Amino acid sequence: MKKLLFGFFGLFQLTVVAQTQEIEKLRLVETSEFIQEPKDILTHLDYLQEKDSVVLITFLKLNGMLLEHGSISKRELLKTLEKTHFRNRYFVVLLGKKAVFYLEGSN
Repeated sequence: MKKLLFGFFGLFQLTVVAQTQEIEKLRLVETSEFIQEPKDILTHLDYLQEKDSVVLITFLKLNGMLLEHGSISKRELLKTLEKTHFRNRYFVVLLGKKAVFYLEGSN
């Protein structure tokens, strides 16, 4: 599953690197972590203020298609999590130099 993620990640970088400033932040990632449930992102957001922003990148579970990418406030991320529980979506959240990946069934 992780190899699949890195394949999507590589494909994603090839197709959109030149188009967005958020993608430039991917080059600064020093550490990464995989979470088992979407709600597990909450532990990574503890040190952020409500109006602080993170970069959120979402992919469709069905085929890995990029759904959205951009900066989002902690408040908006929490609202989205509460409303949708990220059903039918995988996501990557960039927190400074750390990337947090949610892939169903990843270890």
